[in-house]
Amino acid sequence: MRNDLLHETERLEQLEGERNLVLERKKHGSENASIQQDTLTQALEKITTLETEKEKLLNEKREKEAAYEVSVREKNELLEKLKHYDALSEEAIENQKSDLFELKYQETTIRNDIGYVEREITQQEAKTARLEHENREHLKTREDQAKRTEKMRAELDEIHVEIEEQLVIYQDVKQVVEQKTSEFERAERDLYRHYEKVQQTKSRKETLGELADDYAGFFQGVREVLKAKETLGGIHGALVELIQIPADYQKAMEIALSASAQHVVVESDQAAREAIQYLKKTHAGRATFLPLSTIQPRHIPEATRNALRNEPAFVSLASEVVSYDEKFAPVILNALGTTILAKDLRGASRLAKLVNYRFRVVTLDGDVVNAGGSMTGGATKQGKSSIISRKKRTG
Repeated sequence: MRNDLLHETERLEQLEGERNLVLERKKHGSENASIQQDTLTQALEKITTLETEKEKLLNEKREKEAAYEVSVREKNELLEKLKHYDALSEEAIENQKSDLFELKYQETTIRNDIGYVEREITQQEAKTARLEHENREHLKTREDQAKRTEKMRAELDEIHVEIEEQLVIYQDVKQVVEQKTSEFERAERDLYRHYEKVQQTKSRKETLGELADDYAGFFQGVREVLKAKETLGGIHGALVELIQIPADYQKAMEIALSASAQHVVVESDQAAREAIQYLKKTHAGRATFLPLSTIQPRHIPEATRNALRNEPAFVSLASEVVSYDEKFAPVILNALGTTILAKDLRGASRLAKLVNYRFRVVTLDGDVVNAGGSMTGGATKQGKSSIISRKKRTG
């Protein structure tokens, strides 16, 4: 979007440049049109003056021609008279000759005047033709200039329309870019927060992993056996390590397992004896072992389970909410097979009464109605990290 915005900005600047060029051309065109108009006006005025002078010369020509015709008639009359006055006196002839010479002189003068007038008329006609040609050229130039001006106006209008369209597009793009920028910045902030959270979680996981590797929280004897399980052989791990507990049942399972969570599951009673000897030899403490070869599963009778399932307070059997490898089923059922999970303490009391207080009932909040009818409950210390909760976080 930023690239699109840059492209649209460059296009807008280009259109602004074209618009300024058209405006400059329009200005020059207007100035040229004004100059052409002044030139045309002057030419028209000059043509009018020349037409007036032409008309005056034509009038003079007509007057000279009329005078010439009069002189010709008078000449002809005199020639006729000369034919009839051959017998006149020499003086009379001389007088007539003088008159004739005068008339010839007048004729020559008139002819010269007529020639001058004709030359002037020719010059004026040529000048008029030239001015008319120039006038036509000026008119054509003016029309061409007007057409160019109109074309430039049309182009300018198109550019204005395009600029307006580009401005609308620019505003839309700008709004989208601002929105995307805001979304990007918000996403970037969220990403940094997630990075920090991931880093914190990673650090926490590494810390918990280190604790898990060192079996922190386990009894000393259990911890020493688990650390030496590769050496001892036949050690599968603590019971809590062999099961997966859903988060919703974590608190209930902590109470249900209690100390048995740290019982060590071994392959056989021989492996259990060897581990006990190892603890004695190293003075590393005590531990409880659950040999797969000897531990027997415990169950609640089917009829009792069916009766429990019809009660609203019943959630599940503790052994049914955890997942595990099937080969560990005997020890899991031995530890949890007869533990009942209830929604709350009031419901737990009803369920305990239903089974005649023969089996332990644990609520999701961790309260307990023990077999026999005793009850255990209350609040646990906040912030204390149990083996099960730490196992959940490192999982």
